[in-house]
Formats: sequence, C-alpha cells, structure tokens
Amino acid sequence: MNKKGKARITGIKKKLSQLYITGYSIEELRKISLEIILIEQYLKDLKTRETKEMDIIEDMLKELEEAKLIIYRMFTASKIRLSQKRKKPSKR
Repeated sequence: MNKKGKARITGIKKKLSQLYITGYSIEELRKISLEIILIEQYLKDLKTRETKEMDIIEDMLKELEEAKLIIYRMFTASKIRLSQKRKKPSKR
C-alpha cells in the first residue's frame, strides 16, 4: 500500500486541482469523496494493526484530510454559484 497508496492520494490531489481549473460537477466531487473515504478507512484499519509504516500512514491520512477540505470548499463554492443563478435579477 505504501507506494500505491501515496500514488493514489497524489492522483486525487492532482485531479482536484485540474477539476478546480477546468470546472467540475457535484457528481465528480462525490466520486472523489467516496474514493477518499475508502482509502481513509483502509489506512485507519492498517493503523490499528500497528504496522511498521505508522509514520507513512499518518502522512497519507493528513494528505487525505487536505483533499477533503479542498472538496468541501469546492462543494461550497458550487452551492453558492447555484444559489446566485437561481436569484431573479431585480427589475429597475
């Protein structure tokens, strides 16, 4: 899981950066969120087994936390944009 896990997390973060620039849908963010949750659960399970790679697991969990914050911000931004689109322009 060591190299594969780090590569997956790095891939998720790159994908989030790319989506932020090119535009994204809530569905895409949900898929990434689910992937993050699965990886996070796996890492927490490894952590409970007290493996030799505890430092690496902690680092990967921190990176996942950062990715979750980015997704939260992107969700919030998309909700704000949607609410602004729904407002009817005032007639003057």
